[in-house]
Amino acid sequence: MHVTSPVTLANESVAATLRASTPIFGRNSRPSRQAVASLVKKFKSTYSLCDIAVPVRLRIGQSVENITAVETSIANDPNQSIPRRSQELGIAKTTLWRILRKDLTLHPYKIRLTQELKLMDHSK
Repeated sequence: MHVTSPVTLANESVAATLRASTPIFGRNSRPSRQAVASLVKKFKSTYSLCDIAVPVRLRIGQSVENITAVETSIANDPNQSIPRRSQELGIAKTTLWRILRKDLTLHPYKIRLTQELKLMDHSK
């Protein structure tokens, strides 16, 4: 009488799967033994081969209250800097920057002093 352990059966099924996949993929491009073993393990634990959805981290700073607070702050003083505004509102600078860019679609810029164009400049 020959007694087989579950590990031996799992190894034999991996080997059988590799042998069966050789005509399909070819010898050099077939899945590795480790890939087949991990798929078998995944199927035994979840009864599916689909990837588990990773929960997305919620952005607490970009709440409706913060967006409206930033919007009213900009309406009151549009020339205030982002660091000063973040201190005033109690919001992180990066969160304030994200709210300005993504939620309010505002793109802050630096005002630069330039020379006025003369009539001679237009001809150049």
